[in-house]
Amino acid sequence: MIIQIDGWFAGGKSVLWSLLDNHSKIFVNPVHDFSHSLLLSHKDSEEWLRKKHTTHLRKILAPSEYYKFEKMYIDGYLGIGYSSNDIDQFKYKIDFYKFDKLFFTNLQKLKKWDLEIIIETLYKSYYEVYSNQNLKYPKYYATMSHPGKYKEYNNIPEIFPNMKSIIVKRGLKNIIASRINRKERPKDLNEYQAFSTPFNVILQRNEIEQILEYFDTNEKLAKLFPNQFMIIEFEDLVKNTEESMKKVAKFLNIRYENILSIPTRDGIILEKDGISFIGKENDDYRKLLTDNEIKVIDERIEVFKNKKPFIKSDYTANKVKSKDFILFYNQLENIKKNYTNIAIYGYGTFGKIVYSYIKDNVSVIVDQSYNLYKDQSIKIYHPNKLKVVKFNTIVICGLGYENDIINDLILYYNVPKNNIITFDFSI
Repeated sequence: MIIQIDGWFAGGKSVLWSLLDNHSKIFVNPVHDFSHSLLLSHKDSEEWLRKKHTTHLRKILAPSEYYKFEKMYIDGYLGIGYSSNDIDQFKYKIDFYKFDKLFFTNLQKLKKWDLEIIIETLYKSYYEVYSNQNLKYPKYYATMSHPGKYKEYNNIPEIFPNMKSIIVKRGLKNIIASRINRKERPKDLNEYQAFSTPFNVILQRNEIEQILEYFDTNEKLAKLFPNQFMIIEFEDLVKNTEESMKKVAKFLNIRYENILSIPTRDGIILEKDGISFIGKENDDYRKLLTDNEIKVIDERIEVFKNKKPFIKSDYTANKVKSKDFILFYNQLENIKKNYTNIAIYGYGTFGKIVYSYIKDNVSVIVDQSYNLYKDQSIKIYHPNKLKVVKFNTIVICGLGYENDIINDLILYYNVPKNNIITFDFSI
């Protein structure tokens, strides 16, 4: 499963990145590649996924920093910034070409592709090369986000139903102060002015407004999907680290270990000349911004707040959606009342909802990605289990994939068509 380490640019992601490192259940990807972010605008039903088209996948990954794995292998070091002026370097020697070959080889071994399994396979392959073993895998693979993709975050529950996203919320003025003052890395291109960004460029890009909208988006998602989205205040993270990381451990459903309160990379404590990621904020806007810059930021914040109407949502679409919920409920009730000894095919978000309602009638759950659920209390099996387990009816919970699943059930598992139930929202 994937942990998305989220936060605005210069918003404190690296602090959480360093604190998650070295936990027994987590592998923290050292490279800020944000490969998963480029898949947020795609759907599992697309042709290239069905045909397992590697060329198309490479085209999608290229605008991310997937190939930063290669650049860092060539450069030979990993740069870590504690503040706008303090940067450390660690040796980096993960063979990109070995990892890249393994990643695409592992993808081709999969019977079917979906967007989540691609990203799981990417970091699993990297971990195999990184750790030089493939016997014991961690529960989570943690990777940084690309906050510029926040408008597509509402797709996460559908595309990455098992992802956990932790948003580090840092003070806006401190973000801007770091954005303006942090040093450009010598071997990086700075064509997008990600480092040492002039204040006038920040204003031209409407970045202040984007940050505010970004925070609003994540707050809404955290309310709608509290099991997938968590917000943690940056100030709490650096000043009350142990307490904050115990909350993170609870959110991830893992045991708290002391290493979660120590910033490390590969087990090496991150500290340079007495400067660490925790204890205090290393960039203070009151020292880095001029009075005029602070005034302009405050004015922009006020204008943004005043532009937000008291009620701005259009709820008319809810009337249409309510019909879908009624149809779904009625079909669930019918299954619950009339069928026993049920097999469920598909344990994504929709499958979990169905199971929670009819669980007393369920005898087995199968899913092509069964290995992703091995740490759960409920046992999920590969569809091959259908050849040996007895059941009366099978309910398909892979919405949009019904035809493929039905064909497989009939051809490979000899399930009579009359024993297959699907949901219908077209009534």
